[in-house]
Amino acid sequence: MNWSFPSQVIIQGINERYVAYHAVQMKAYGTNIVAGISPGNKGKNIEDIPLFDLVEQASAELGTIDTSLIFEPPERVLDAGREAIAAGIRQIIVFTSGVPPLDTISLLKHAKINNTLVLGPGSHGIIVPVQHWLGTLQPQFYTPGKVGLISYSKHLSYEVAWELNRAKIGQSMVVSLGSDRIIGSSLPQWLSILNADPN
Repeated sequence: MNWSFPSQVIIQGINERYVAYHAVQMKAYGTNIVAGISPGNKGKNIEDIPLFDLVEQASAELGTIDTSLIFEPPERVLDAGREAIAAGIRQIIVFTSGVPPLDTISLLKHAKINNTLVLGPGSHGIIVPVQHWLGTLQPQFYTPGKVGLISYSKHLSYEVAWELNRAKIGQSMVVSLGSDRIIGSSLPQWLSILNADPN
């Protein structure tokens, strides 16, 4: 599977306060957050991010959506992922941890059939320093450069980036794989993605 940086991003589960906070921060950084999915809140907005009840409503109004960031509670992740895939979204990052293993397996099977890349569950997202920010990793810890950083741990990612920065080695891309025992895209897959990246 390939990864491409999205032109349009939605957030499923944006109604939680900390998720809304990160949505606003990502948008300010330059990420094109075009919609939030929050059933019962269609027509409202969070800092100019319009809300929809369903992913298909957002797709119908906004056109092709590349990526969904899923922050739904563990028991709703499977339905959220399947809804995103049904709407034609082919890149999904699941931030929720503690997703029931059988739900994760079901989601990954469905994603594979539909050629959809899944990062997580339990991911903290992806950063290309000063260019793209998808998630909860804090961009101030990273500097632009040529070294890819892949981690299972948010805090160890910060620690390694700090050591790299001290050595004046910047990062081309930072990827958080996820903390659950069963996750989607793997270390070998992301090594392949980084290997194909001219940066």
